[in-house]
Amino acid sequence: METNPWPNMIFLKIIVFVWSFLTMLFSLFVVLPLLISKQIENKRWKNGAWDLVVKEQSWFHKKFMNKYNGLSLGWCIIYDKDGYNNLTTRIHERVHLSQQLKFGIFQWIFYALFYAIIYFGTSLDAYAANPFEIDARVQAGQNIGNLIRK
Repeated sequence: METNPWPNMIFLKIIVFVWSFLTMLFSLFVVLPLLISKQIENKRWKNGAWDLVVKEQSWFHKKFMNKYNGLSLGWCIIYDKDGYNNLTTRIHERVHLSQQLKFGIFQWIFYALFYAIIYFGTSLDAYAANPFEIDARVQAGQNIGNLIRK
């Protein structure tokens, strides 16, 4: 079941809001131009995130989203059509949102750092073996799969 990753207590919600606001601010630099240029569609705020769906014939879908089913940016989650309609993908992306609420902007920094360490220091696939991705897959009930680089 897709859950809201925000804390229930108003005091904690305010702290998390302030702590994670920087990620949302940076996310708006991506999301607003995509909304204005009609690359994505607004599906409103649901279960703790601003859900957005990429339009299938858009350049953003062709260049980026044809590779991924979802992308969590701050409090925004951008899905392709299949990802938006797939509960497992929605849970996976809510886990990333939860990570960003806990770590703030450091989630992006740690994600990139883990990616670089794995890419340059191991024979593992830097995306699949990233601890943030493994955490999201496990919590969403997804298969971790093969972590070896192709």
